[in-house]
Amino acid sequence: MRIRKDVTTLTPEEKAKLRNALQQAMNKTTNGMLFMDIANFHGAPYTLCPRPGCCPHGTSKFITWHRLFMGMYSK
Repeated sequence: MRIRKDVTTLTPEEKAKLRNALQQAMNKTTNGMLFMDIANFHGAPYTLCPRPGCCPHGTSKFITWHRLFMGMYSK
């Protein structure tokens, strides 16, 4: 099982690596998806999910749904 560190506990070097990885992800296609495709999965499109978006914050479905989102984001 992989354990994801809390961003507030990252060392300066780890934060720099994370920023670099996110910047690279935003600049290229990964597994046929752009970073914005995954970002939109979190909150849009509003044609599929009424505002505030697809992420069910504040509901009993949040933990299960967000686990799927974070899995996609991590890839």
